[in-house]
Amino acid sequence: MIRVACRIAPPVSPDEFEDLPQLLEPLEDADPLMIPASADAADLPSVEPLSLDQRVISRSVKTLKAEAISSLATLHAAHLVGASVWDERRIAARVNAASGIKAASPEVLAEIEGLAVTWQNDLSAITNALQQVAAISCPEAPISQDLRLEGEEQDLAADLIESCSVELTRHQLELANPQDEDSEQEPNAEQEPNQQD
Repeated sequence: MIRVACRIAPPVSPDEFEDLPQLLEPLEDADPLMIPASADAADLPSVEPLSLDQRVISRSVKTLKAEAISSLATLHAAHLVGASVWDERRIAARVNAASGIKAASPEVLAEIEGLAVTWQNDLSAITNALQQVAAISCPEAPISQDLRLEGEEQDLAADLIESCSVELTRHQLELANPQDEDSEQEPNAEQEPNQQD
């Protein structure tokens, strides 16, 4: 899969990364207050999004499809880089292990292999999703206008959109607080012995 993906994107020469240390040197001596908070900025959306219900109501389905394709293509590009790099690291680790030069431990080799497989599987999943979304047909009007919803149909649509909005919010909260579930389980684990007593 990674080889197929590389055919649709120009290869990145390792020499292009050699200039990174020189490019980063000015940042090392700069005032930290003058440097943008890149870690925080990286978590911000590329464009301030409308709420889910606002998008469904005000945007044509064709536009929603285009936005989905754009987001998936961006995610695909990021995973293409990740999968390519980890694949090259996997190959290099195997070569080094076979030659005995800078051979990594079995644990490190297993970790590299696992990461390479994970990135390639994720890249494949994103590629499939991108192809499937690109293949669907969409009306050029918002869904409510295209279906000409009336009466109970409008109520049903509102309920469905609200349900999707709640589910999206729940998913976003889980992504923002991935350790909440673990922290909630710990007290329960501590309480069980007390209950047995």
